[in-house]
Amino acid sequence: MVIKQWNKWVSSWNENKILKRKSFDNEQEAIKFENKKRALNKLQRKQQRESKTKEQRREEGLLKYGGCNECESEAIRQLVKLLENNWNIKQIRDGAHNDIALQKKDSQESDLYYGIQIKSCSKQKAYGTKKTPTAQFSKVNHYPNSLLICICLQPLKIWFFNGKDLLNKKPKLFESKKPYFKEALCYDKEEGINKLEDYLTTYLKNYEQHKLDYYDLQIGTSHFLEDYANRLYKAHKNLPMVSERRELNEIENSCVDCVDQDGSRIQEKICYVAKKTTGFYLKLAKNSGMNLESKLTSGPYNENDFDILRVYLFCKVDELGKVSFKREKYRIEYNGKNYEKAIEDIKSYKLFGHWNIPINQLIREGYVSTKNQKGKTCLIVFLPEKIANSIHYSLPNRYCSFFWTRDYFTRVYPFELDCINNG
Repeated sequence: MVIKQWNKWVSSWNENKILKRKSFDNEQEAIKFENKKRALNKLQRKQQRESKTKEQRREEGLLKYGGCNECESEAIRQLVKLLENNWNIKQIRDGAHNDIALQKKDSQESDLYYGIQIKSCSKQKAYGTKKTPTAQFSKVNHYPNSLLICICLQPLKIWFFNGKDLLNKKPKLFESKKPYFKEALCYDKEEGINKLEDYLTTYLKNYEQHKLDYYDLQIGTSHFLEDYANRLYKAHKNLPMVSERRELNEIENSCVDCVDQDGSRIQEKICYVAKKTTGFYLKLAKNSGMNLESKLTSGPYNENDFDILRVYLFCKVDELGKVSFKREKYRIEYNGKNYEKAIEDIKSYKLFGHWNIPINQLIREGYVSTKNQKGKTCLIVFLPEKIANSIHYSLPNRYCSFFWTRDYFTRVYPFELDCINNG
């Protein structure tokens, strides 16, 4: 948009993602020039898109905005290659405040690790009026107790920051020539800089070591609920009581939350009381990255994403033994305040039961994306009639299209929960 500054008319446009300006004595000349430049810029962007195949454009969109954090996963893999000779590296569970745990291979404490938060970007870019491409990292200013490692993939560069030093800065961190940023650079593949070992030795002196379970439970509300449900399920099945943790070659927030002993890949969900129905609601959407029109998308699961959808149903039981499925809404935040009561209340929940729905059944019912159907992003599940009647829980008076879900429900409550109450 043309603007007037003093006695000049200024037109502005983007050229190779850099904002440029030019002044004119006449408003109409400025408008004409700006329209010409913007039309040329639009044509160049179109030509760039058309020069790439749909597969290439989609791959770029998934790398940058995949929702399953392929960019961060690749950044962690690159870091592992650089450190694996001298450091043990473990992936911390999905949703935790730290991403990886580091331990020196000659450490005397075999079960203690340092928690590390990873921030990544796919490549350097030119932002705003800046002509020099720089790396950008988001949400960096709320990790006071973590070492922050920022990794740019193209070109491969790594910076170290003490999380507490970024608390008063903006959420987005841009690569710059400022002293604090230049001093943080510990690896630059193009420049031949590699000070990773020295930086780790220096920075980690500021932090305490903890066991992996400590880091696994530094999570928000939805992940805390899912982890707790998973523990209740394991208690019922007499399985080892540990949090699910990814391997280093697995992406965060992938479609597989855990793997059963028989090898089945499980997608876990927590359902809740649905409005205007006696069923229980859950979302079946996943982040689908940036589409070919450069818009962030979400969509249904695909037919190869998992083998079984496991839906957990919590309940609360009063002193008279009456079962209720209504739950409070909580917002648990790591480093937050006064959420101990929320955690205490959540730990009073019992696992009433779960639905194990095979992916093939979801495909038949049209809930999963295939070549022949789009799929759906939400599902309502129902209790079997006999079980609902046993606890005086009402069901619809007439047939419901979701009643097929009743065939996949397994009741768990009541059973002894003492073994997990201190988990």
